[in-house]
Amino acid sequence: MKMALPLKGKISVALFFFLFLWVILHFNVPPYQGRVIVTAATGSQHMMQVFWATSEHQYAPSMSSIAQLYPGVHEYHRTFSPAGMLRKVRIDPTTQADADITIHRVRVALGSEVIFDISGDHMISALSGLQQLKTVPSTDDKGLALISTGSDPYFELDVADAVLNHWWKRELPNGLAALCIVFLFWMILHYITTERYLERSHDTYPQTRMQWLYWGCIFFAAGFFFVQVIPVQLHEQWWMLHWISWAYVIGVILFGPIFLLHTRAMVNAARQIPCRFDWLCFALPSILVWSFYLAAFWPGSMSPDFFDQWRQLHNGHLKDWHPAFHTITLWLITRIYLSPALVAAAQIFTLASVVGWVLSVFLKYGVSRKVLWCTSILCALWPINGLMVITLWKDVAYSIVLLVLAIYILEIVMEGAKWFDSKRNLFFLVLILLFVTLYRHNGMIPAFLTPVILVMFYPSRWKRIVLVLLLTVACHGLIKGPLYRALDVRMEGPVVKVIQHLQKDFFRTKTLAGSKKQVIGIEGGLSKEQSGKEPSLSLVGGGIDRIYSASALWRVKPMTFFHKRIEQVNFWEEKGQGGSRIRYVNGNHYNIVERSFWPKATPWLYAAFDESRQNPLFFWMWRPAVYLYALITLSLIVSFRTGKKVYLVLFPALASSLPFFLLVIHKSIFRYHYPVVLIAIVLFLRLLFFGETGSELDEPSVDS
Repeated sequence: MKMALPLKGKISVALFFFLFLWVILHFNVPPYQGRVIVTAATGSQHMMQVFWATSEHQYAPSMSSIAQLYPGVHEYHRTFSPAGMLRKVRIDPTTQADADITIHRVRVALGSEVIFDISGDHMISALSGLQQLKTVPSTDDKGLALISTGSDPYFELDVADAVLNHWWKRELPNGLAALCIVFLFWMILHYITTERYLERSHDTYPQTRMQWLYWGCIFFAAGFFFVQVIPVQLHEQWWMLHWISWAYVIGVILFGPIFLLHTRAMVNAARQIPCRFDWLCFALPSILVWSFYLAAFWPGSMSPDFFDQWRQLHNGHLKDWHPAFHTITLWLITRIYLSPALVAAAQIFTLASVVGWVLSVFLKYGVSRKVLWCTSILCALWPINGLMVITLWKDVAYSIVLLVLAIYILEIVMEGAKWFDSKRNLFFLVLILLFVTLYRHNGMIPAFLTPVILVMFYPSRWKRIVLVLLLTVACHGLIKGPLYRALDVRMEGPVVKVIQHLQKDFFRTKTLAGSKKQVIGIEGGLSKEQSGKEPSLSLVGGGIDRIYSASALWRVKPMTFFHKRIEQVNFWEEKGQGGSRIRYVNGNHYNIVERSFWPKATPWLYAAFDESRQNPLFFWMWRPAVYLYALITLSLIVSFRTGKKVYLVLFPALASSLPFFLLVIHKSIFRYHYPVVLIAIVLFLRLLFFGETGSELDEPSVDS
C-alpha cells in the first residue's frame, strides 16, 4: 500500500528548506563595507584613529583606521569591513596633549545607507565611554560640539540597535523570497501526497517510511555532490553551514521534478510503423536552419586541424595523426567539387538525416509525433548543433556514428535479445562499430567494449555478439593494415605522444646511479639535471592538474586559473584599426577565406555565441556535464519504471569521454564531449515523455 509523507515530515522538510534557503540568500548578499564620517575642526595637523568592534571582537589595532587631520573644518571618511555584526565604534580624536580638536558631527554608514547620524545636542546623549572631552557651543549655532581636553581623549558610540535595524531591512527581502519559494515547494509536496495522486501514481511510489528516508538520503547526498560541480562560492568563515545549506536546498529542488517523473502514472502509448519519408520530414528543420548557419559562415569554420587534412588531400601523402579514414572520407566528398563548403553541406545533411532517422525509429516505441516534432525543432534551433555542424572537424562525423550506436543500443534494450536474430541488424551494427573505431582514435574503446557489455546483459546471444566483435576487429585490422599500406598512410597516430605526456604528468622517473637525466617538474615547467640511484616512479601534481583540466565532462562550475581556457568552436573576434571582424577560417596556403553569403547575420550569431558563453543564465549550454546529468537521471528513471536497461545508451558516450580525463591538459575541449551533448539533446524529450508501449504496431496515421 502506498504511503504518503506524514504531515510532521512535510512540515520539517519545508521548515529546514526555508531556513537553509534564507542562509544561502544571506550569504549571497555581498558583505557590506562600513564607513565612519567625522566632521572635525582643528588649528594644526593631528592624527585621528577610529576603532570598531563586533559581537566577536573587542577593540584591537587590527580593527582600526588612522586619519590625518588638517587645519580647518573637514569631513574625514574612514572605511572598514567588519567581520561580524557591528556593535560599537570608538573615535580617538588625537594622541597629542593640548590638541585643539572639535568634533561637530559623526555618521556611521553601512554600504550606501547612513544608519547613525548625530550632531549637536543629540550627540551628547548618544555618547558612551566619554573621556577627556567636554561639550562647548558649536560655532555654527547647531547646538553643542565636543572638544578635547587631555592627551588621550576618546568617545564611544553604541550602534548595535541601528545595525540590527539595518540588518532586518536588508534581510526582509531575502526572507520573503525564501518564503515564496518554500510556498511553491509546499504546493508540489501537497500535490504528490493527495489521495487523487496516490490512486493514479505508479507502483514506484514509496510504500513505507523507510523508503521516504531513502529518498531523502539520496537527494541530500546528491546535493552535497552538486555543490562541488555547480558555480557555488562557499563563505570563507561559515563554509560548513553554507555547504550544508546548499546541499539541502539543491536536494529539495531536485526532489520535486524527479519524484514526479518517477511516480507519475504510466501513459499507454500506441506504436506506429514509420512511413518511408518520415525521416526526411523530421530532418527538414535541421537542414533549413543549419543551412542559414553555413550561409553566415561560408565556406565553413576551419581550424589548423582541418587544413592539415586538406593539405593531405592535395599532396596525397596521408598520415594517421588525424584519422586517415576521415581524411579519405573528405577526399571522397570533394571528388564532386573541391570546396570545404561541400564538406560542411555533407555534415549538415548527414547529421540532419541521422536525427530524422532516429526520430522515425521512436515511432515504433510509442513516442507521440508532437514530441518528435518538438525534438526535431529543438535539435535544429539548439545553437550548439548549428555551430558545430558547420565546423569541419572529425568530431562531428564521430559524434554522428556514436549517436547511431546509442540508438542501436536503445533498440536492443526495447526489443530484447531477439534484435540480434536479424542478420541485417548485425551487419549494420558491425558497420557502425567499425566507423566508430575509424573516425577517432579513442573510438576503439567504446566500439570494442560495447559488444563486451552486450554479452554481459544478453548472454543468450553471446555467439552472435562475439561474432560482431570479431568482425569489427578484423575489418578494423584490414583497413588499418593492408588498405593503409596500399595507400601509403604514415602510421603516426597520437597514441605514443599521449603515453609520453602521461609519463611526464603522472610519474617522475629517477635515473640510474651515476647517470644524469633531465627531470621535468610541474613547477614552472623548468628542467634541472639530477642524478639518481634506481629507476622508480612517483605520482606528481601534473596528474592531478590533468584530471582537473579534463573535468568538463562532470564539472558545471567554470574553471579557474590557467584551467579556465575552454575551447568550444572555432570562432573568434579579431580587432583592428578598422574595427572588429569575426574570424572562423585560420590562415592557410589554399586561398580559402571567409566569404559570408549573409554578412549581417555573422556578427549577430557570434554575439549570441559569445553571450551564451559568458552570461550566467546561458553558460550551462556549453557544459557537457549538464547534458550528462540530465541523460543519466532520465535514463535511470525510465529504466526503473519500465524494467528495461535504458541506461545502457549512456555507455558509448561515456566510454568515449572518460579517457579524456588522462589526455587533456590546461584546457577543456568541448568537442571531445560533443557526443554526450548530441545524444542528450536527441533523447531528452523522448525520455521525458516516455510511456508504456503495446506489443502490436499500429498503422501509420493519416498525418504521416
